[in-house]
This record gives sequence, structure tokens and C-alpha cells, in this order.
Amino acid sequence: MPASANLSDVLPSWHDFYLLAGTVSATLMGLLFVAMSIHWDVVLDDAKTHLHAIALEAFGSFLVVAFLSLMMLTPSGGARPLGLGLVVLGVIRMMIGVRHSKQIWLSQDEAFSKTERTYRAILVPAAFAFLVSAGLLFFLRRIDVGLAVLTLAIFVLLALGARASWDLLVRVGRLKMRRISESRSSAPRG
Repeated sequence: MPASANLSDVLPSWHDFYLLAGTVSATLMGLLFVAMSIHWDVVLDDAKTHLHAIALEAFGSFLVVAFLSLMMLTPSGGARPLGLGLVVLGVIRMMIGVRHSKQIWLSQDEAFSKTERTYRAILVPAAFAFLVSAGLLFFLRRIDVGLAVLTLAIFVLLALGARASWDLLVRVGRLKMRRISESRSSAPRG
């Protein structure tokens, strides 16, 4: 595909991909809401702000993929407005992602290894850097490369969201098991 390809000529072949990516992200976001509603007491505990940051990391990743899918499935618009939208979305989410990564990095939770903290501090902002890069490529009308980078960003965001959701599930489960164990051991025996 030539670098000067028109966006409206290329996007129909990507329709199913963006429809599926949006569906996957919306489904995972719904499951995250259900899990959060069941365990809100643990995630919103003031002493566990890192759990809230992990939940927001997952939610933000899924939400961005849903927005990307909607942007790419919108019937009108050229490469430059789309590119500008991707840059703005990427920059805003990168700033939020860095703030959440900082909360996780500073967490006193013994379950976070240095490797895991580094992973979150690098990969979360990197996913949004891919988004900004894709936006710049669209703005420069490099549609083919922009679509490739945007595809990479979507895969990374879905993987990060799924990983954060899993981490949240495991951490909340361990905390609840610990609470149950502690309440049983402190209960009077009679």
C-alpha cells in the first residue's frame, strides 16, 4: 500500500478488526465492572490505593481501545483529524498512566516485585506512546505505517488491561483470604 493511500479507501478492510477490538474491550470492561462491584470494599480501601490504580489501569486500557474502535469505525473524517485525535487521546492517557504507574511504584505492597513495578512504569506509558506515534503518522498521511502502529497499540492495550485485571483479581482474592483467615484466628473458641 503506498504511503499516500487515502484513509477512506483503506479503512473498510479494517472494519472487522476494529469491530472485534471494540467488542473485546467492552466485554472485558463489563467483566471488570462486575468484579469491582463484588469486591469494592477491598479496592476502595484507603490503605490499598495501588489496587485502585491497577483497576484504573485496566479500565483505562479497555476504554481507550473502545474509543479507538469508535474513532476508526466513524464513517467520515480524514487522516489528519484522526491523527490529531489519536495524539490528544494518547497524550492525555499517557499522563494519567504515568500517574497510576507512580502510585504502583510507590506502593508498599510486598507482592509487587521491582520487576513488576518496572514493567508497569515502562509498558503502560509505552502503549500510549504507540498511540501518539500512530496519530503522528496519520497526521503525516503515512496511513499504512500508522495502521500498523495503531494495531500494535491496540494489542498492547488489551494485553495490559487483561494483565492488570488478572493482577487485581489475584491481589483482591489474597487480601480477602487473609481477612477471612485473620478473623477465624481471632474469633473466640467456645
